[in-house]
Amino acid sequence: MTGTIKDIVRVRRHLINLIIMTALWIVSSFDYYLLNFQTKHIEGNIFLNTFSSSISELPATIISGLMYKKLGLKTTLVFWFSNAFVGGLCYVLFGNSYQSLIPVFLLFAKGGVTGTFTICYLANAHIFPAIIAGTAFGICNFGAKTTTILSPLVAEVEPPIPMILFCVTTFLGCILSLFIRKDPSRSGAKKKEEKT
Repeated sequence: MTGTIKDIVRVRRHLINLIIMTALWIVSSFDYYLLNFQTKHIEGNIFLNTFSSSISELPATIISGLMYKKLGLKTTLVFWFSNAFVGGLCYVLFGNSYQSLIPVFLLFAKGGVTGTFTICYLANAHIFPAIIAGTAFGICNFGAKTTTILSPLVAEVEPPIPMILFCVTTFLGCILSLFIRKDPSRSGAKKKEEKT
């Protein structure tokens, strides 16, 4: 192996993981920035909404890292994507009726995508062998940044379409997270280390 794209494509598990991780990076990055741009259009107090959205990032980043270490990749990604989906869905369904709860909905939505974004960075180094991890990271990052260019444009679309799109993409991210394939040799090595 030399760390090229050919090495990733040659092993089916790596190719599947690369496709899934690129999609997860796209969803995480796009939704993260969509919420940032969408905040000015959300009903209620813009200062409270922005504060709520921003304050969720530090705890989500720390907790997601700890969860990843304790619970593993799939469980952690499903948890954070579900968190974001619930926050976005609550906003779509109840945002007009319960404007005082909008900061809470944003707390869940932004915290969820922040958690998934953190895990995407951490996971690339663990699900790919070291020699191709950098290449995979670059492909995922390129896909995410290229797609995220559209987030400010989507944020300007008539509400509630941006938040509906947010919910759809986080739901798809949650489902895709279940199909990540682990390296059987690495999990066996961990079990040996735990026994000694």
